[in-house]
Amino acid sequence: MTFEKDKNNFPMKEYHIKHMETTILRFVKGLPENSTKQQKRNYMKYFGKINYVCKEIEYDILHGVKIEEVLSTLENIRNYPDGVQIKNSDDFIKRLNEIKERFIKYSK
Repeated sequence: MTFEKDKNNFPMKEYHIKHMETTILRFVKGLPENSTKQQKRNYMKYFGKINYVCKEIEYDILHGVKIEEVLSTLENIRNYPDGVQIKNSDDFIKRLNEIKERFIKYSK
């Protein structure tokens, strides 16, 4: 059958790549100093936990994102030129390394 050859198994792959990037950035940036109570509560409930971030990335992997793309996104964020004010904090590098340690074992 010819139509199976052209079938796209992951039609929303671009969306999941973008979702993975925003999830990683949200975790790495942390909270701004002038955040509201609701932002603090949501951050601590969801985005401030490494397990939540890894589950979100694993969900994106199920929908077509490759491990190599996750690792390359982490390197791109580390070398991103506009993140100078974020890079100055030690938490930035520590959090990136936490995510990288979780997914580097799958790349082999």
